[in-house]
Amino acid sequence: MADEEKDSLLVSVFRNGLLVVYGINQDGSIGEERRVEHHQEPNGRMSHIHASMPTPDGKYIAVADCGLDYIYLYDAKTYQKVFEWKAPEDSGPRQLRFSPDGKYLYMVSELSCQIFVFEYQPDCKDMLRNVQVISTRREDGYDRENYTSALQMHPSGRYLLAGNRGHNSIVVYEVDKETGLLMLKGHTMLAGDFCREFCFVPDGSMLIVGIQHTDVVQTFFFDENKGILKWSGQEIVIPSPSCVIMGDSAK
Repeated sequence: MADEEKDSLLVSVFRNGLLVVYGINQDGSIGEERRVEHHQEPNGRMSHIHASMPTPDGKYIAVADCGLDYIYLYDAKTYQKVFEWKAPEDSGPRQLRFSPDGKYLYMVSELSCQIFVFEYQPDCKDMLRNVQVISTRREDGYDRENYTSALQMHPSGRYLLAGNRGHNSIVVYEVDKETGLLMLKGHTMLAGDFCREFCFVPDGSMLIVGIQHTDVVQTFFFDENKGILKWSGQEIVIPSPSCVIMGDSAK
């Protein structure tokens, strides 16, 4: 988390809605386990935690609950819930990313196919203030099922990318560094079905994409000046790729 909190490992458990926090021992082994449980709402809906990550200042743990449609903030030391933001019903918060300067939080919703932009204000009562909602869909007449997947920030902080499963595309937004707001740059169609996860190589020059139902991992060149993806023509056959992590993009 923060420098003094790098002895912790966060695990999001989708099926039963648990945030599991493990201690990391000096030898690198996994140590003590502590749990934060998300309870069912009165209507009986199940909690499904899809993502958790430390805030850039290391003070809190941000949690996206896809089942209950909430974003939670937990104290990183006491694990007590200190803030919650109710997302629109059945939007399905899926992935979270912070801007490199730590001022903005981005959430992609799996079911409503949108990006929610928040000002992160740790010293205010309204710790997450929603300032923008923008669609991940391409306006090309596609009206069949679509679910979002990955959400990644370019290492430069200039661009945010999200994946569409169904429409089979990756959408690129340019980030206004002053306001955190997003401007659509365009969509790249993929030669495969069900874009699950992707990540940038550490210098941001290429994107590695796992296409789950086509059983391939593809690579794309990324033009940082134009914010454009271009397929390299290279792919590797890997059965059902569902997670792609490389170097610093795992943060």
